Amino acid sequence: MTRRLRIRAVEVVTTQTSRRFDLDRPLTALIGSVGTGKSSLLMLIKHATGGRAALTPAVRANVTRIVLDLQVEDTRLMLARRVPDPSGIVEILDPYTRDIEAQLPVRSREGQETISDRLLERLGIPRERIPTRRRGATADTVAVTFQNLMAYLYVEAVDIDRSIAGHTETYTDRPRRALFEFMFGLNDADLAAMQRREGTLNSAIAAHKAEVTAVRNFLGQTETPPEDKIDEDRRVILVRLNEINAGLQALASQSSSPGPATDVLFAELDQTVSQERQLQADAARRAEAAAARRAALAQLELDYLRAQQAHVAGHILGALEFEVCPRCLQHLDHQTLADDQCRLCRQPEPVSVAASAVDDETRLRFENQIAETRQLLDEDENAATRAAELASTARLHLHAVRQRLDELTRSRTAPLLTQTAALSGQHATMLARLARLDDMTNTWERFKDIEQRLRTDEDQRKIVRADIKRRKQAMTEARARVTRFDAAFQREIQLIGVPGVQEAHIDTEDYLPRIDGAAFHEIQASGGGVATAVHVAYNIALITTALDDPNVTVPSLLIIDSPQNAIGRSPTDIELSQRIYDRIANVTNAASQRIQMIIADNSLPPLPPRADWSHIHVIEFGYEDRAMIPGVWHSGPAAAKTRVEDTAVE
Repeated sequence: MTRRLRIRAVEVVTTQTSRRFDLDRPLTALIGSVGTGKSSLLMLIKHATGGRAALTPAVRANVTRIVLDLQVEDTRLMLARRVPDPSGIVEILDPYTRDIEAQLPVRSREGQETISDRLLERLGIPRERIPTRRRGATADTVAVTFQNLMAYLYVEAVDIDRSIAGHTETYTDRPRRALFEFMFGLNDADLAAMQRREGTLNSAIAAHKAEVTAVRNFLGQTETPPEDKIDEDRRVILVRLNEINAGLQALASQSSSPGPATDVLFAELDQTVSQERQLQADAARRAEAAAARRAALAQLELDYLRAQQAHVAGHILGALEFEVCPRCLQHLDHQTLADDQCRLCRQPEPVSVAASAVDDETRLRFENQIAETRQLLDEDENAATRAAELASTARLHLHAVRQRLDELTRSRTAPLLTQTAALSGQHATMLARLARLDDMTNTWERFKDIEQRLRTDEDQRKIVRADIKRRKQAMTEARARVTRFDAAFQREIQLIGVPGVQEAHIDTEDYLPRIDGAAFHEIQASGGGVATAVHVAYNIALITTALDDPNVTVPSLLIIDSPQNAIGRSPTDIELSQRIYDRIANVTNAASQRIQMIIADNSLPPLPPRADWSHIHVIEFGYEDRAMIPGVWHSGPAAAKTRVEDTAVE
């Protein structure tokens, strides 16, 4: 059954007055010449529901607020929104007192409920995020919003012969399909969660595979041996290290002191080595301090230069009065600002201070800091020089002590030192090789860990895909609903009598019409009238299918803007327009209050023989004081502007 969504009334508010349009009829026709406000009224309805509406300059200049009175299932919902609305807020009003019950943002803000969430919830349509790709889904998702649903309910004039619910745009086609599946029961919250899980696993598996490939290439390029060969090399190295350690211990036991003089020299050597290391470290620290001080001085000099440049720029730019924002190029004349606010950033103007006083203070501060830093730098460099000289003297003294010790111990300890040096070198080599083997082992462990995570995620994906497949296979009745929709669409094509159509059906993959094998956007070559008639037949079939099936949750509202403009005015075009209007009249007459259709057009087509359009509620628009905007005089066709401006929130 269709989900009840009905527009009771629309109130257009200006600074001087307001006008209410009562639309609570099964079929309403907004009739009037070009530029009288028919399409603008429909765009204001979209604006009130949180959509990105294209509004004429006249609407933006005169309309201040739009109030939309809705019936959503069993709830009466009154929405109000400023025109234009840079804040992106829709107000929920009490239908009787007009008190504000809630203020909901148009766009999601850190999990806060939006107007889209509220409307979808009232209609019983899941508020879900779905993978951005139908096949090969990744972790990237897109939200299904009420405005995606609005694209099914509101056929805009610019899209009537070229796009169905935004199917030609990549960023709207995926939510369009998802909404169709939700409305026909081909998808639900559980299945959507499984699909998101599959997308997350797909992204993780792709990342794991890339990492496995990178590590495998690294192992090949570095000629890393297998793990068993690494383990064997490690055992050999450990055995050799034990042998070297034993040899070093034996040499150490043989290198006893040869006499008191040697003991004194060894003690002096130890002291000199320690002193030389301390002096070297002190010299390094002082050199680093001097380098840091030089960097600080360079930064201060750079800041001083920037301050001078800012001073020059301030004198140049200070006298400028911006009329256009340098970022977005919008005029600033329409802003309402206090006298003490900046026109660009809207912050309070700073307390006026003489520029020369500020500049002198800044210059003196920088010059003092630079002078102090240079003095400290001189001290640091002098200290570093002294420390380096002391370290050099200590090295010379150490060299002299070692020479004296060598002269005393050469005959006894030279062979031992040679052997010790050789064994020490071998010991260092073995340790380096052992560390290299550890790195190889870690690389292999990482490789195995990534492979294990890859296998785990692939196993999880198999399970999720099997669950998705079983879930979809269980939705046999939902697929039968699509078949019934296909039959309803074919019936509407025949009843409207779309010219030149031999075969029509609904594609079960993208849920879009196929006409003689051609996609919708490909049939424009047959004329805009054919595409328009197909589009109308598609939307009527959606509503009639929902009327007959309680499990199809298509809302009961359909708005069509300017169908005759896309069809044309030749005799055959007029006959096609008559058949479209007659079919719409018959459907709404049969369904009575269960559905609502609103059509905007320049005029109704001529009434065909034996047709009954008596239930069409006509609202006429005109020039002078009969235009849509209340209290604004319309001077006629010459003043009509069809160019529109987007009111999207920044």
